[in-house]
Amino acid sequence: MRSSAQYETHEDFRQEEEHFYPTDSDNEDNSQEEDTDTLDWYDDMEEKNSGFYRNTNFRNLSCALDRFSISNAAAVDVINSFLLDCDHINSHNQEAKLNFRKIERCRKENRKMLLSSISNLKLSYLGFDGKQLKITEQLPTLDGQTIRVPKIREHISMTTIQDKYLGFFTSEKGDAASISENMFEYLEERNIDITDLKIVGCDGTALNTGCNTGLIRRLEDKIDRNVQHSVCLLHCEEKVLEKVMFYLDGESKNPDGLPDGPIGSEIRKAANEPENRPSVTDFAPIYCPEFPQIDAEIVKGMSRDQRMLFNIAKACIEGKYSHRLRNSKIGHLSSARWNNTATYILDHYMRCTNLSDKLTQLVNFTIKIYACGFLDVKRQSNFVHGPLHTLNIMARTREFFPSDIQNVVLKALSDNGFFLHKENLVVGMLASPDEQERIKAYLQIMESRRNNVTERRVFRIPKDININAQKLSEVTSDALVIEPPVLKGIDDDQLMQWAQNGGFSVPYECHSQRVEAAVQLTSSVAMKDIPFESKLGKAVAISEARKKITYNSIIKNYELSEE
Repeated sequence: MRSSAQYETHEDFRQEEEHFYPTDSDNEDNSQEEDTDTLDWYDDMEEKNSGFYRNTNFRNLSCALDRFSISNAAAVDVINSFLLDCDHINSHNQEAKLNFRKIERCRKENRKMLLSSISNLKLSYLGFDGKQLKITEQLPTLDGQTIRVPKIREHISMTTIQDKYLGFFTSEKGDAASISENMFEYLEERNIDITDLKIVGCDGTALNTGCNTGLIRRLEDKIDRNVQHSVCLLHCEEKVLEKVMFYLDGESKNPDGLPDGPIGSEIRKAANEPENRPSVTDFAPIYCPEFPQIDAEIVKGMSRDQRMLFNIAKACIEGKYSHRLRNSKIGHLSSARWNNTATYILDHYMRCTNLSDKLTQLVNFTIKIYACGFLDVKRQSNFVHGPLHTLNIMARTREFFPSDIQNVVLKALSDNGFFLHKENLVVGMLASPDEQERIKAYLQIMESRRNNVTERRVFRIPKDININAQKLSEVTSDALVIEPPVLKGIDDDQLMQWAQNGGFSVPYECHSQRVEAAVQLTSSVAMKDIPFESKLGKAVAISEARKKITYNSIIKNYELSEE
């Protein structure tokens, strides 16, 4: 080993780096021991350069490395190569050379700092969602050794307001009882206070929303108070489309969730063999005067699959299917991704030469109910708008579809229309542009405050949903049992002011897409063969880094937020 590196060319420098730096792509989490000579070389180099970077914590660099999953070794090689090319380091000046150990330590300190930021929090909102993942566990053997065994575990991700990632935990059994117990253990371990929790966000599975043994109910029993149910409205809209498609094309026995009728079979064939899809025909435009006008910034913030649905829906309405769009790849079919199913339905319509009445009806429903409802939520995503969006689903169904389709929609809403519960309806009424609706909401809230019901209420979707309702106050005859939990702590005068002048809003959303993004983040780190704390630290670091650094910011200015 050379005591003083003399680099004549960039290749000499690179070979020196490769000799000592690990090349594993995830070496920032690699727990394998390094040889003594390499460790001594790191320490020797750090001592030489300790003065140059002594007061630099490389906070933004650490965030960038985590944001784009760049290993420590790659980072050191790239940065030092840049410094060498700029002549900041050469054969006579080694002070500015970045050390692998410095990057490693700063990155760990940054993750530790970010991990501490999710502790000692007091939550008013908690969002959660889960996914089964295959991980490796170390189990002891009879001879005192350990073996690695693959296991399937439920991984529950959690978020709170301002898109803050709270981490994840695992559950071995995956039922509501064990998940709730593991959740409470995790929150207590991190000293996260949920005693003042007002609202919970999740999807509409029975595991979460069961009125007696669901996760939300167990959460309410744990903190001994009622909470507002913010069950994802996009999930409700998917269920509505699913029920209508099953009604028109038969039930499903396939993992992709598609029915077994002629429409589902053609869509499945197109998804499996996209190169063999028929050419686009001269299709008739779909009449939809209520298609929402969406700002470019909102479209820009959509995922690729969502933008695809938006663009194809517009093409169906305008009667023009561009060459670029018709050759674009549609996402995978899945029973959990009806966004892509809706896109395939519209694409199939524009390529079909033998249209059936059922396909035409399904295409009209996909655009006028599902796509319009989805865009309504993207345009107005605040929790207070959730009841109005659900009311619009019923209004559009009445306007464009016969009674048999209306009955299917009504049945789907009876199972999944959580925003039609009286507590959510009153919140929507208080935010209504109609002053009479706001006054009605105020009077009902004040009556519930006078009654002062303190026991746990059972949260059930109304069974007498009025699909002909013109206003939120006409949706159900159910009485308001308790004050909406999201309004707890707001004085009577403020409620009266909102009722008279409007302007009521809350810092929560009517969908759970941010939690779904957290699930994807958890999935990317949970299957790595590293300790749990390392997984959690990496996930939190990536989440925070994404808020600071985006691909768009790099393309434009690469501006980093100040600490």
